[in-house]
Amino acid sequence: MTGEPGSPAQQWAKIEAEQHRLVFRPAHDYVIRAAARLAERHGGDLVQGFVWLALLQACRGAEENPPWTPRPAGPRPLARSLNLPYETVRRKLKRLEAQGLCVQTEDGAFTVDGAALNGPERRALADVELAVLRTIIQRTLTTGVDLLALAQQSGKPAAPSPDPALSAQALTDSFLLRMIEVGGEANGDIVDTYVLGGLNVLNAEVFTYDAELARRYARPDTPPEEGVRAAVTIARLAAELHLPRETVRRRMLHFESLGWVERIAGGYQMSMARMQQPQIMAVGGVIARQFVGLLAGLRQVGAALGEAAPDVEPDSGGWIL
Repeated sequence: MTGEPGSPAQQWAKIEAEQHRLVFRPAHDYVIRAAARLAERHGGDLVQGFVWLALLQACRGAEENPPWTPRPAGPRPLARSLNLPYETVRRKLKRLEAQGLCVQTEDGAFTVDGAALNGPERRALADVELAVLRTIIQRTLTTGVDLLALAQQSGKPAAPSPDPALSAQALTDSFLLRMIEVGGEANGDIVDTYVLGGLNVLNAEVFTYDAELARRYARPDTPPEEGVRAAVTIARLAAELHLPRETVRRRMLHFESLGWVERIAGGYQMSMARMQQPQIMAVGGVIARQFVGLLAGLRQVGAALGEAAPDVEPDSGGWIL
């Protein structure tokens, strides 16, 4: 990666060499937390949640700014975009239709009404996501990383959105879809990626925002020593992710057979061999860069990121649901 001294390219070269995990950990924390909120809104059905996000994205089409005029989307393109079987996506869409969230057109496509894209519920969701992001930005400052400064260097000047809240929610939805796609390239399907990511985040919660420990384990070649990471039980992982316990248990047994996770006193942790694989490290770099890109995009549309969230304790646990 090259560039003029102080350029975004140079900044990222420094981060990837010296501070890789200082940006990745809070970014990953946000990804898993946002997915947990999505799963909760869909009764623990994470796949349905992502089908819903993909449908909303497709119905917005290429229009840059709200209000958006809904357009129909076929299940096959949605299945391809999510790397899911067609029949799985079709069933989830029919369930969404039964819940009154979308309608099927005569030619078999699905669409939503204008309120699903432009209504007050979308603005309320944006308020939640922006509050969490403000808290992450503030907590990450304790580790010496200014995410907003990185975002400012990464973003390009743009006119604010006529409706920053709606644009912000569209950006966070698209970011989450992209992150599941990136994680799936290394970890498998949507649920596999989510469970592994949740385990990784909870393993690291004791030092993600700790001023001393976060920097001690910041570099790609300075992973945490044995015994530093927190053990996580299946019961806690299922509860935090809003997934059925049996779903998590089956996947953990499968991951253990692959050597991706290991059972230790008190629960499970990601295996260090898996964490240090080049493919996994590369995924972490993509997540970190895309997260800063998300913050840059949010600034461009006029979303407020500079204020701390007053309703969240800054020293609370890693999960703000």
